Amino acid sequence: MQSSLQDPLSRGNGLSPIAIRDQLERILAAGTFSRSERLARFLRFVVEETLAGRGDSLKEQTLALTLYARQRQSNGDDDPVVRADARRVRDKLREYYAEVPGEPVIISLPKGSYTPTFEGSGEPAKAAPDCDSVELEIRPSSRIWRRPPVWLWIAAATATLAAGALLLWTNRPLPAPPRIISLTQYPGGESDPSFSPDGNFVAFARWHPPEPQAQDIWIKEVQGEALRQLTDTAPPVAEHSPAWSPDGKEIAFQRVGWAGTSIPNPGIFVVSVLGGAERRISDSGTNPAWSVDGRSLLIVDGEPSAIVQIDLATLRRRTIIEAPPGETIGKFALSSGGATLAFLRSRRAGVSDVYVVPAGGGEPRRLTAWGASMEGLAWTPDCRDILYDVAGQSLWRIPASTASPGKGTPVPGLESLVTPAARALKPVILPAAQGRGARLAFQVQKADVSLRMIDLESPFPGNVLRARPFLDSTRVDMPGPFSPDGSRISFYSYWAGFPAPLWVANRDGSNLRQIGSMRTPLLKIGSWSPDGRRIAFDAAVEGNSEIYVTGENGGAPQRITNDAATDVSPSWSSDGRWIYYSSNKTGRSEVWRIGAAGGGPAQITHTGGAEPAESMDGKFLYYLEPGNENGIIRSSRLKMAPAGGGEENVVLDSVRRGLWGVTARGILFLTAEKDFEAIDLYEFPDGKVTRIGRLAFQIPRQFPGMTFSRDGRWALTNQVDRRESDLMMMEDFR
Repeated sequence: MQSSLQDPLSRGNGLSPIAIRDQLERILAAGTFSRSERLARFLRFVVEETLAGRGDSLKEQTLALTLYARQRQSNGDDDPVVRADARRVRDKLREYYAEVPGEPVIISLPKGSYTPTFEGSGEPAKAAPDCDSVELEIRPSSRIWRRPPVWLWIAAATATLAAGALLLWTNRPLPAPPRIISLTQYPGGESDPSFSPDGNFVAFARWHPPEPQAQDIWIKEVQGEALRQLTDTAPPVAEHSPAWSPDGKEIAFQRVGWAGTSIPNPGIFVVSVLGGAERRISDSGTNPAWSVDGRSLLIVDGEPSAIVQIDLATLRRRTIIEAPPGETIGKFALSSGGATLAFLRSRRAGVSDVYVVPAGGGEPRRLTAWGASMEGLAWTPDCRDILYDVAGQSLWRIPASTASPGKGTPVPGLESLVTPAARALKPVILPAAQGRGARLAFQVQKADVSLRMIDLESPFPGNVLRARPFLDSTRVDMPGPFSPDGSRISFYSYWAGFPAPLWVANRDGSNLRQIGSMRTPLLKIGSWSPDGRRIAFDAAVEGNSEIYVTGENGGAPQRITNDAATDVSPSWSSDGRWIYYSSNKTGRSEVWRIGAAGGGPAQITHTGGAEPAESMDGKFLYYLEPGNENGIIRSSRLKMAPAGGGEENVVLDSVRRGLWGVTARGILFLTAEKDFEAIDLYEFPDGKVTRIGRLAFQIPRQFPGMTFSRDGRWALTNQVDRRESDLMMMEDFR
């Protein structure tokens, strides 16, 4: 018996699996399906199974087991979820074709069947993208109503009868799940995979436990255990982001001081895969990638952030695309033909999306609508899709031709690898070759970062501060502020996915409760109101960061700011009338304030400001000079000015972002020494700095946070309990 695919493809209409898959991606990228991940997954599965010749195995039990992990009831009743979703898919397909006339391929799901049919409409089919000169077609967003043609209903009825006959045939075996294997699994962590052009080796950055204070570039055999170290430098030098040259002879990489530490020879380097002398291509920059012909390197460099092309023979530089003021470009990937760049652009750390732009320059086009933490992306070999990572999610893929920002669909088979304390990130794809399919490699990073409560008045011998675990969990927990009387503490979890939870507990850990959550990938708590009844926080919703207020017992959050700028770090005034915050609405981070009961915002600083905090008596405002929002740990000058604005003065020359606080004792802040970290106190009014005590551990570099009670007695910070990362590979990636 022939498969259900052969009938529609043998009618002389010229349809091919490529044309059908192109049509499928256009349908899934449209608003009709992009708003329902479950229905999109349903349609993609039944189409791919039919194209693979397994359409006759598409029965309710198969779909229930594969898509929903549901067992059929013992009495043999049909699964209502499968039937309901199939009905909704049929309705959405009819809706799509009514809104988008003239599509070259008609995909339909006949009533009573789960096997789709494919018909040519007589319109010319769109050619597959040419990766040597890819030009991404953007479909218009306007919709015109057109009644579905009569022949479509006749074809659907005919296909229904045929599918009904096929249902009588014996089920075929379920498709094999994607095969995922470990590429590396060493103590510490491995990151930033890069395949050699022949696919026999993978280069990566490797660090040793407990923290990646030094990283080196290593090369490993893909199908074996042969392992070789390419670079060898001592802490705090970190080398990462290796990129294999097109001819397989050299590797480009970045050398930098770990966590912002100054080192004598940073930059972008190229070295032979056999080792030996290195050549510095640039004394700054990140994320090196090779041009298709291997004659130049592309890096991210400059201020404002830009993708720059460097000729390897002359070191002449050309700017391809520059980020708007206040935004930062992250990882990027060049299409296999070299015509188009896909890149990540961030409004603030943890709020990114995917964009595409011609490699020759032009206006970028936004593809995704996450506004979430992203670290890597890759083109599929046919240049149709872009894979990317999202914090709290699996890897996702989206058509490069998407007209309006969306999300695409998750890459199947990776669900078990992503948890609140683990994520898949930094995908790279190796095209298929003779004797093997395409390969997808990615990093799986695991982290357990727990809270620590520190007593600032009872140090151990040696002036080591007492610290105890606070509500230990297996997530990545971030400290929030103390209530005004110090009896309660707020905190939130990072990487936990959607929705983001906000927690409150007593200082001794009792009475833990979740007071709210938001559909946001990034939420940071700013401050409690002076009466201890409300909490201000910032959250990124659909990529836009605004200030919100919620009650200490929960309830619907109240939105305080409403503009296109990035508004962060809210802090209540001592009288409860105002909320200070930092915003880049002028093109630079400045301190603003807005009435807690409503009203328009007023700008306070005019030479830059971030992380505002009012003095205990309400007379002065303390704040940091602004810096790069996408760094890890940064130091800035701490300044003060009258609370309503006015002459500013420097208080401290170096204070680390997010690691200081105004208290009744003075300004407490974390100081990094060579071998340890300590908490120091800037005393009022004479400005004397004294040491409170040293920590018995180091705070995490990737997830730093520290808050202080208003009376200066307690501090809450976090500590890495476990951190590791390994490289995984999916065989026969499609």
